[in-house]
Amino acid sequence: MSRKVIIHIGMHKTGTSSIQRNLYKKLQDPYFEYLKLDKLPHWMPKDNHSVIIVSLFAKNPEEFHFFKNRGITSIQIQKINEIIKQEMKEKFVSLKKPNLIISGESITILNEEALSNFRNFLGNYFSEIIVVGYVRSPKTYMESMFSTVLKEEQRFSFDKINSLYPKYRKTFEKFDTVFGKEYVNLWVYDIKKFVQNDVVLDFCRKVGITKPPIELDRINESLSKDALSYMYIYSKFGKSFPLNLEGKKERSLFIKELMKLKGPKFRFSSLLVDPIIDRFINDLKWIKRRVNFDILSLDEKSLSGILTETDLLSVGEDAIKWLSERINKKINSKDPQSIAEALHNLRMRLRNEYLV
Repeated sequence: MSRKVIIHIGMHKTGTSSIQRNLYKKLQDPYFEYLKLDKLPHWMPKDNHSVIIVSLFAKNPEEFHFFKNRGITSIQIQKINEIIKQEMKEKFVSLKKPNLIISGESITILNEEALSNFRNFLGNYFSEIIVVGYVRSPKTYMESMFSTVLKEEQRFSFDKINSLYPKYRKTFEKFDTVFGKEYVNLWVYDIKKFVQNDVVLDFCRKVGITKPPIELDRINESLSKDALSYMYIYSKFGKSFPLNLEGKKERSLFIKELMKLKGPKFRFSSLLVDPIIDRFINDLKWIKRRVNFDILSLDEKSLSGILTETDLLSVGEDAIKWLSERINKKINSKDPQSIAEALHNLRMRLRNEYLV
């Protein structure tokens, strides 16, 4: 039986988590299988294969943030890799369907040497290797990534906004080099043109899945503008979350509570983003040629939105009232330090209520 493996590489902020979760839990197509490993440590993600692939093929996987934040050593990773690689070989040999899907957006951090080793490993078991991924427009990507960074990092300085720009050529060109451009399919991330405006259904159609999962799990991790302002204020003036499991649980509770704060969507002003984008004009020309589409056309120009750090530190009165009600205390809405203290009170209330 001729067998094909499809490697889905994101990019980040293109509905990857939704694709992974639904295919892992609900894919029932007779011709497609999603990689499932049973012998992973309990702390390693099962639906997102990023950690698995980075662990196996990165030169220094212990430097990957997932392992670094958990204090996992290179010796521990080596032992885990022996188990993972053996199970992957067994899964590949026993595969009963002609198509296998591997998905992990952090596969994009691998260099050409690591990707070549990954390709050669797969080549022992599959006659065809296809790489697929979505490409998101720069402004919407930066807005979404800003939210992710605030959720995951202890501190983030506003003057690092330019670091959020997606470096398209650095991200994708190495896949063209290693796998061959004709085997790398890059699709424009435009929800309005997706099947039923859904990235999971669009992905299924594009790779050839005729029986996509039904009753899709919806993953909405977005935060309103004021909720993100609270996250930024707390990261700047509040107390850091511990880097252990307890701290991760605290942070998760805190974020879930802030997701309840409704309000206008978070947006950067074009006056902030355009000068950053202008610095990467050659990169944008490259991705335009690569996907045969001007992805800048998907970014809406707007003078409103976040322009300065002052805008980010400013919180609406409704949001202040929301927070005040949760801690049963009045808040000085003009003082970020006071807001940070109120947010810490909220954090401690959630911790005492759910974790102690």
